[in-house]
Amino acid sequence: MSSFSNPKINPLHGYILCMSGTFSLSQISGPIILMEQAKRDAFVSSILGCIAYCLYAFWICRILNNQAPNQSFLDILELKMGSFITWAVRCWIALYLLSELFVVHKNVVTWVKSMIIPVTPIWAISLPLLIVCAYLAVKGIKPIAISFAILFPAFLILGMFMNVLTLKYRHFDLLLPLLSEGARPILEGAATTFRVGLELFLLLLISPHIQGHFKWKHFVVIVSIISFFIISTVVSMLTTFGPYEASKQRFPVYTQWRLASISSFMEHLDFLSMYQWLSSAAIIISLGLFALGDLLTSKQLPKKIAILILTTALFIGVEFQINDSDFLTFTKYYFYPLSTLSILCWTVFAYITTRKKGVS
Repeated sequence: MSSFSNPKINPLHGYILCMSGTFSLSQISGPIILMEQAKRDAFVSSILGCIAYCLYAFWICRILNNQAPNQSFLDILELKMGSFITWAVRCWIALYLLSELFVVHKNVVTWVKSMIIPVTPIWAISLPLLIVCAYLAVKGIKPIAISFAILFPAFLILGMFMNVLTLKYRHFDLLLPLLSEGARPILEGAATTFRVGLELFLLLLISPHIQGHFKWKHFVVIVSIISFFIISTVVSMLTTFGPYEASKQRFPVYTQWRLASISSFMEHLDFLSMYQWLSSAAIIISLGLFALGDLLTSKQLPKKIAILILTTALFIGVEFQINDSDFLTFTKYYFYPLSTLSILCWTVFAYITTRKKGVS
């Protein structure tokens, strides 16, 4: 698909691409679910979830380093278990990816329409974003990686910028008392936080397109950045709005942007959040479409056709008038738990199929 002489990316680009999914979920659907589950103890839940995420990241790193170059765990699974089982797993993964892209796209469109341009029709918001995503997916993984590598520094700078400008509204005493909600809400919140970090699983799918050795130090850096981002997002929401007001917000991170200002001369800086949210959403949708096309076929023309069909399905799906509370219920009680269990199952498959003999 790509016109580059070497269409493969290096491991660092692979890490950064997977971060886009984590950032997208941790800004849009993750916070409201976490706040509803854990309330004040969302801070504790985020720390526990990030610890679990760190362990998962090192597990992924070990699997990737056991894989042969230019092979994914699905290729090895086909050699060991046959094409029927492998295609069942491929369809299972494809269903998950399509569901995740729908969740991300639906959330972004809902946010833009409800918070920024309410009178604009849904199709006028959805179509331009999907055209960009489909174009990047058709061009290949390297243009996707280069695009996010360009967008990522400004993304991080804007996040730090917002945190600094809203410091005056923080009340850190709202984090106390800790462990006030009981064990179950904390564990549920930790599972939600852990799910946000499971986007690293995408590395197992795109590993045939990555050239180079996966290094532990890169994983440490990426895991540290993502963990810091998740925990700081939760702390900023709790200390700005309090646990109960934050749980009532549909997009609490965006509401924080509305508080950002530079003296009395520069206010309403919330338009900068559009860059953050749209860039991370565009990259994860592009990457997801690319991975879906790669799962379904290895031939270039059918792959392009599959990407266009899947993009059309996302466009049609978001046009349906789904009640927002029903959509959040689906995300909270069905998509997050089922996708967590599914990703862990696939990771176990990957570990078993790539495990070297004599190594436990």
